[in-house]
Amino acid sequence: VKKMIQHVRQYQVPLQKYMAMMDLQERNERLFYKLLIEHIEELLPVVYAPTVGEACQKYESIFMRPQDLYISLKE
Repeated sequence: VKKMIQHVRQYQVPLQKYMAMMDLQERNERLFYKLLIEHIEELLPVVYAPTVGEACQKYESIFMRPQDLYISLKE
């Protein structure tokens, strides 16, 4: 987790962080969610709104295997 958060933080552009996180989810889903849970305030805007909006706009240039993320109203 420590090594991966450093890897994600090296990127300045949120879309690059998004791509790094989606790559991690593809390779190691358990680590992806562990990292997300431990750094939720920092990473949720990267893997959810607003960065996902930009990813949608640039979808054809960054396409990866589709993934879903569900967050309950309570959470």
